[in-house]
Amino acid sequence: ATPGSTALSASSDPATPGGGGGTDPGDPGTPSGGGTDPGDPGNPGGGDGTDPGDTGTPGDPGTPGGGTNPTLTVRDVGIRYKGTNIYLGYASRPDIMQGSIAAKGGQLQFESHIWWSDFNSSDVNHYYVQWSVSDTSLATIAPDGTLTAVADGRVRVRAKVDAAYSSTGADLVAAAWIDIIGQDGARYVTSIRVADAQGFDLFGGPYIWQPDLATDTLQFHALVEVFDPATGISETYNTKDGRLSVQAPDLADIYWDVDDVALASVLSDTGLFRPSRFGIVNVRANSNAGLGNRRVAGVCSVRSETDEDVIDGYHPQESLTIKAYYELYTPADHGEEAYCVNVSFSPAELEAMGASTATYTALGGPKGYFTMTGYGPSFQKVLANAGISDLQAIKSFSFGTADSYAGRPSREFIFGSTRYYFPNIDLGLYTGAVPVQPMIALISNNRAGGDTAPNYAMNEGTRFRLLFGAIAGQKDSSYAVKWINTITVVLKGSKPVDLTGNNGDGSGDEGEGGGGSGFGIGAGAGSGSGTEGQAGPMTEQGGSAGGGQGQGQEKSDGFSVYQIMNSHDIDGTFSFKDENPLATAALPTAATALCLGGAQFFLWYRRQVRPHAAANIRPASANSS
Repeated sequence: ATPGSTALSASSDPATPGGGGGTDPGDPGTPSGGGTDPGDPGNPGGGDGTDPGDTGTPGDPGTPGGGTNPTLTVRDVGIRYKGTNIYLGYASRPDIMQGSIAAKGGQLQFESHIWWSDFNSSDVNHYYVQWSVSDTSLATIAPDGTLTAVADGRVRVRAKVDAAYSSTGADLVAAAWIDIIGQDGARYVTSIRVADAQGFDLFGGPYIWQPDLATDTLQFHALVEVFDPATGISETYNTKDGRLSVQAPDLADIYWDVDDVALASVLSDTGLFRPSRFGIVNVRANSNAGLGNRRVAGVCSVRSETDEDVIDGYHPQESLTIKAYYELYTPADHGEEAYCVNVSFSPAELEAMGASTATYTALGGPKGYFTMTGYGPSFQKVLANAGISDLQAIKSFSFGTADSYAGRPSREFIFGSTRYYFPNIDLGLYTGAVPVQPMIALISNNRAGGDTAPNYAMNEGTRFRLLFGAIAGQKDSSYAVKWINTITVVLKGSKPVDLTGNNGDGSGDEGEGGGGSGFGIGAGAGSGSGTEGQAGPMTEQGGSAGGGQGQGQEKSDGFSVYQIMNSHDIDGTFSFKDENPLATAALPTAATALCLGGAQFFLWYRRQVRPHAAANIRPASANSS
């Protein structure tokens, strides 16, 4: 068998053929699992001295090594308090003594002890043992044997070894009764705030210091606010004055942890913090004594930096630039002229767009998910303030970042579907999902796995950060972007062409001359003096700039037309003439209009004058009478 394995399939090699009289025995069996006990030898081969002997009988497997012997079984299991020899019960003698929890959200830490069938060896906290409680509405127990009170009552704690590993062929179960009081109607923790070594509130940080990684530590304390439902009064305890359980015996002690053990560690029972690398880490003070024995946590970000301020993960950007160009009119072909949008915003300007706080989920990574809380404006607001209000016109994005991020998420990825924060993803559930809008975060945080509750201890270390939420079942954490300094938007199609004749003032540098006529609908002519020089560059509105020293006031009487070029490639050559194609018809058209206008005026005059003249002529008979 492979050393340390539980396989029982080892066998010896076949016996060496008998020689002369078939008296040569088979080789001994190969030991299993790195053990030291060889198998029994094979039987002697049979024969008359000329025939080879028969194969020897396989030897028994050797004793496995590594402390777990598959040939051994468990003869007994016991429950004891962790780190002690105080046993509460065995499988052979259950319920030797009874335990109790009296503090709100209190815990007991147990460990298991098994004895093997060889009567010589035993193991503590062996993986054969499975923990359980009789009523999970009263208490819960973790795989490491930590029992946490939930409600008043009596529960039975069990440590079981499956029948497959038992010497008796039946399950072995050690058990003990635990009484739980002080949970129902008791005081409970409403909030926790992390404090410094003097006991002063750090307000979530960041706490910035320059430690010597070899020797320096930080002592943190907790300000624990407790509410008494019987009196309606809240009271705050400071652990600088002693453990919470000493100041308030009805409450369990708080415990400490950090969100990145690669950067720092903290003693669970005291809050003594030690950094191991420069960077930003969140230190948390936790209590299981919240309302309904829910967990309550206080968080503070700690920034450990060098004298040179070289910090892992801390690269806040000072401004955010938004650029945009059309996919068929690129900077690669047209340089800076291709950008139709190029604007920068400071953090204050982004905040003024309407910042808010939200929590997001990203799926993926070694722990399956990330939970992030951020504060900033929505991505859509940022784009609109940059002049990009039509999301349907966007093809894709690219990001300029401090870490050279190369992802190019599409518009459909970020804006195509509703994205969510999943508060129950730690339970493997997508229930209770909260819709979120993509955000450009000014301050934020990030947690891999674990607790999914919103964490309002944020910092600017990853400014600017894109937070976008998740879709059930879709792994998207690889698109997370931080330390953004530039967002480049690729728009669909080609750059619009301005067909207006209003070309503005243009002046060339190539000698003296008049301005060239603009390309557009309507006749426009530049004014100037001297010999016409070479035309200056085309203005963005489509007209050529005036040449020479004469500044041609090129103005058209036409109207503006914008044409979106076909997004498909078209073979062919196009040329445009500088002169207005309607200029040759201008004089005949004006003469015709003048003639028609004169005729119309003459007819109108006749209609107005003739009736009045007729009215002044009286018949003779009328005058005589």
